[in-house]
Amino acid sequence: MGANAAQVFLAVTNALFHLAAVARNLAFLIYLWMYTPWLFQVRLDGQDG
Repeated sequence: MGANAAQVFLAVTNALFHLAAVARNLAFLIYLWMYTPWLFQVRLDGQDG
C-alpha cells in the first residue's frame, strides 16, 4: 500500500509542476503582449533611450 500512495503522490506532484509551468508561461506571454508595443514606441520627447 505504501508504494501505491507514493506513486499517486508523485503523479499529482508532477501534474501540479506541469500546471505551474503552463501558468507561468501563459503569464509571461500576457506580459509580452501587453508591454512589447509600449517598449517599441518612440519617446514623447523624441530623444533616444
